[in-house]
Amino acid sequence: MKQPPDIGRGVPSIRRFPMIHEIPGIDMPDWLPAGNYGFDIKKIIKDSLYYPSCGTDGVPVKYFMGNVYSFVYVDYGFSENELDERIHVPDAFKGYEIIHKDKISQKQLDGGNKINYPPKISRRNPPSDWIEEPFCNWFVFKRKPGFNDDHNPEYFSLLYLCSEAVAAYCVLYNQYNVSPKILCMIQDGHGFGGNWTSYTERRLDLAQAVFLNRELPDYLIYGSYGFDYVGGTWPEYEEFIYEHTDDFKNGDAKTFLLCGKSRHGFWESRNRAWKPYGELY
Repeated sequence: MKQPPDIGRGVPSIRRFPMIHEIPGIDMPDWLPAGNYGFDIKKIIKDSLYYPSCGTDGVPVKYFMGNVYSFVYVDYGFSENELDERIHVPDAFKGYEIIHKDKISQKQLDGGNKINYPPKISRRNPPSDWIEEPFCNWFVFKRKPGFNDDHNPEYFSLLYLCSEAVAAYCVLYNQYNVSPKILCMIQDGHGFGGNWTSYTERRLDLAQAVFLNRELPDYLIYGSYGFDYVGGTWPEYEEFIYEHTDDFKNGDAKTFLLCGKSRHGFWESRNRAWKPYGELY
């Protein structure tokens, strides 16, 4: 994995948030502070962070707010009741409170369109006892009084979808010819974790879905529990940018690597085949 010689080039010096300064920040989209909360999937996915098999992990929100303002979380293992219990506890996201919530229908996500999916090449099937009833909730958070820009930006958006993550990527991004700014793959849960596929294996389903789109993420986050990252990488995203480890009070640790597009052979392995596959709900 190559290390770039000039990490942090071009990053505006006026950014005060504790975001990842090794990559550029962006301006907050106008609709967030304006209170324009009519649901529009295209504004939600623009410059977003996509986190499949997310659970209720707040690490990407904590560290990448300011690099993005819209977070798209997908996990078929969390029920709507369980999400509500966790997201409404005090300081679920420290220093923030929910100011808007909507229940989102499938038609609001896919527009009622027929979606093209990548070929199903994994031989594993999702374990049915892990899969919860599908739902999609959209939240807007605002920073609480007493916190300022030294904590994090004033607003952010969180779309939480209980669905299969590969199909969700095709619905949310591929059909609109848009990609997330950042794709996050932290402890994807394959094997004993209840996931039916491995996201970090380049030959498997999520990578195929990503590379069917002409628009590709700018950055990938690889992560795992422990003080060192243990897992695979995609050869197209091996330009090392940043590494961080969170050491939690219970003794656990979580490490993530932020990588950009490799500078050699990036386009050689794009897969252009389209075949029917799966359903969102």
